[in-house]
Amino acid sequence: MSYFVTQQINFGTVKSGQPVTVDFFKTPDAPRIRSTNGTCHCTVPQDLGDRVQSTYTGEHLAMGVDSTSISKRVVVTFDNGIVENLLITGTLER
Repeated sequence: MSYFVTQQINFGTVKSGQPVTVDFFKTPDAPRIRSTNGTCHCTVPQDLGDRVQSTYTGEHLAMGVDSTSISKRVVVTFDNGIVENLLITGTLER
């Protein structure tokens, strides 16, 4: 059972370097969040009470690459010790 309405959000296709913000809404029975952590420097999550909002700061594509799929994980730890992984996916294009 998840404490979030959805554990994965696909933001679609964005231009390389463009930041994207997504909201993972908590269920009514979710306990208090102890911590949120992005698994890389380009994903910045924060606890806003009823949701975890995460901003993917956007990466630039390497020379010669026209598009790429990305997958970024956010780790949420609740006060009761439960740990959930949230996933942000999408496509970057030049």
